[in-house]
Amino acid sequence: MDRKVLIVASTASMIKQFNMRNIGILAQLNYRIYVAANFKNPGTITREIANKLKEQLIDMGVVIVQVNFQRGIGDLRSNIRCFQVLRQVMSENSFEFIHVHTALAGVIARVAGVFQHQKILYTIHGMQFVKGGSLFRWLMFFPVEFALSFVTNTIITINEEDSRIVNRYFNNVESVEVPGVGINFSRFDKILDKKQALEKYGYGEQDVILLSIGELSARKNHMAIISALKEFNNKNIKYLVVGIGALQDEIEEYIQRNNMTDQVKLLGYCESKDLVELIGSSDYGVFPSTLEGLMTAGLEVMAAGIPLIFSDVRGIRDYSEHNITGYNIGNADRKSILQSLEWAVNTKNTDSYNNMSKRCRSVAQKYDKSVVDSLMTEVYERSSSNKLKE
Repeated sequence: MDRKVLIVASTASMIKQFNMRNIGILAQLNYRIYVAANFKNPGTITREIANKLKEQLIDMGVVIVQVNFQRGIGDLRSNIRCFQVLRQVMSENSFEFIHVHTALAGVIARVAGVFQHQKILYTIHGMQFVKGGSLFRWLMFFPVEFALSFVTNTIITINEEDSRIVNRYFNNVESVEVPGVGINFSRFDKILDKKQALEKYGYGEQDVILLSIGELSARKNHMAIISALKEFNNKNIKYLVVGIGALQDEIEEYIQRNNMTDQVKLLGYCESKDLVELIGSSDYGVFPSTLEGLMTAGLEVMAAGIPLIFSDVRGIRDYSEHNITGYNIGNADRKSILQSLEWAVNTKNTDSYNNMSKRCRSVAQKYDKSVVDSLMTEVYERSSSNKLKE
């Protein structure tokens, strides 16, 4: 009889960006893999890409389960429907374990799993509550996570702060820390020559190229950088933003209204090859997020030897250090961002920049996918051998 495993995530983008190698590992362990996610509203990828992903998974022998997870915490009616879909697929199949991702899907899948006596692995891509965070978030999300920890076999964390929270408050469950989803470090070994990259994208050596990678959302906080650029008023600073999201129209309207179309460009979703070339053309990676799990994009930029301008949040400060691999802008307030822009202009083409570049490469190498894949293989093998908490 086939050994079966179910992966659950809120959106198709979570499958594409964070689970394709997990699926590969499970395939090598001879599992029949089921994937439950929302492919119709796929998150931070386009529907066209989601459809291609679906075809790719089917070609790999993966069974697709469409679940209409909503953004955020959803609403009661839609969440009940998602629960019913998941409970049905669990009742119709004998899964050795279920690996769940994201907050909403994590809650619904684990509640459904209780009724079907399922073994649960839960990867936290950033707690909704953090040390020093708002009381509201702690009151709203902590009790739910604490209660569900009693029906979870293993919690997988991807940053140091979440690991501390789990080990302090959820000591009834096995916990494993994995350094994110890992990066393909070697693909940045032969990155496009900087001068060639500048010419390809129409920039000159006098320009300072800032690159942000992430969905256009309040959490990613791109507007803090754009508004600071308007005030800083240095046309040689170019800001490229890769990603799609709910704030796209609002950001585009601001850029046009303030005559910044030559300085700030929203590039939409970029395929992997194009992204490597964009990173090669940049001088700094800029990540002013208000909340993160463990930002893979920042690590990829560092793997190319590009220093970061980054906010002081978990999931970035795990690997980036002020004046060592970049510039820490704290909570991304106006004054700190303006100071970082001044620093960026003055630091480019200096020995300090070159030293940071080397340190960025050295740090990023520790997060290579081989490290992550080895740890995840161990977790899956222990789950298969029933060594997890029953």
